[in-house]
Amino acid sequence: PSQLAEEQRNATRLFKQLHTQIQTIIALGNPTEKDVKSSMEKVLAIDRAYPLPLLGAMLDKFPAKFEPAVWWPSSQSHRRSKTQESKRTNNGWSEDLEKELREVIEVIKKKDCEDYERLGNIALKVSKSFAIAGPLLSGIAAVGSSFVGNGSLAALVPLMAGSLASAVNAFEHGGQVGM
Repeated sequence: PSQLAEEQRNATRLFKQLHTQIQTIIALGNPTEKDVKSSMEKVLAIDRAYPLPLLGAMLDKFPAKFEPAVWWPSSQSHRRSKTQESKRTNNGWSEDLEKELREVIEVIKKKDCEDYERLGNIALKVSKSFAIAGPLLSGIAAVGSSFVGNGSLAALVPLMAGSLASAVNAFEHGGQVGM
């Protein structure tokens, strides 16, 4: 627990440093595409290095419904006044590029989101099943081992339950991403 708390403190400190760097770049005006890519790489690197949530409480291990991650902020947060937009006219983006990216996003939404949600729901159900089956099989093996002197079936049940529990736990923990 103390190592976990220390890692969360380090991640929080690094994210705060990156936040101030990004604010400084924006305050100086006209951030370049290189600045944006550099900041994105830093954010992703910190997220890979410290994959745990930076909250006081952990996130739900088994949410009620699988939902895809949100990569872009909502369109409401992009509304700016005309004066702010006029200050940032030379940022490397054109209307054609924006239209092209919007078309790509629409294609992804139409074709891929349904598949990702379906597969995500399947993975969530399998993960829940493994989380229940592993301890259940281990418990059966533990209880069954007390009956080992009473015949061949009494020895076979704990052996099979323990073997299956080992396999289920290997699949469950082997399929996890991150820590």
